[in-house]
Amino acid sequence: MDNVLSMNYLKLTEELKKNNLDKIKLSLKCNNLCVENIDYNIIENFGKSLKNNKSFKGIIDISYNNLNEINLFNLICNISQNKQIIGLNIKGNVITKMILKKILLIIETNYIEYLNIQHTKLNNQEIRNIIFSSLNNNVKILKLHFLTLNNFLFLIKYIKENYSLQKIHFYITYKTEIINNLNIKNENDIQLYPLYIHVNLIYNHFLFKCISFIRDRNRTLMCA
Repeated sequence: MDNVLSMNYLKLTEELKKNNLDKIKLSLKCNNLCVENIDYNIIENFGKSLKNNKSFKGIIDISYNNLNEINLFNLICNISQNKQIIGLNIKGNVITKMILKKILLIIETNYIEYLNIQHTKLNNQEIRNIIFSSLNNNVKILKLHFLTLNNFLFLIKYIKENYSLQKIHFYITYKTEIINNLNIKNENDIQLYPLYIHVNLIYNHFLFKCISFIRDRNRTLMCA
């Protein structure tokens, strides 16, 4: 059972080659407790079959695949060349700078509607890049990892002008954030985010505002 994921890749590769898939999701999620290293040739063949397939339209789930940078980049490149793919779950994989650039390109050019980047070891600036790109394109469901208070404010700033997003999931950390981190100069922003003394109250107020923005447009917010 140590090569279950590899076998799934091989199976889906053959299905993709037949070009008559009626699935709406390609699930390659790794459920094994043991870490499995996927051979380069398996990823290469799967990627080529995925790139050339014309029948599949849906989401690809490669969460917790433990792919190395070369294999993951190879796979993401092939995903970017198939405009039928409308969703990507990359949760639990390490997104390097090279891979992040490709993902941002996919968001901007491939009409991605679903994106999950939880537990991908992105830094704060990289998360902001994902948020900005997603909210300025067609993403309808966005699943983010931990947001700092500043990143949370960044999210609120850009979600106000977005009309595509329907659901957003994220975790938020705020215990280490202090009021001095806030740099609100615009008078309208001050009215929108009145400064509270206690960090917990700041957090709750901003969360309420975020929920309000989303609910106004019949969206769903999930926050842990």
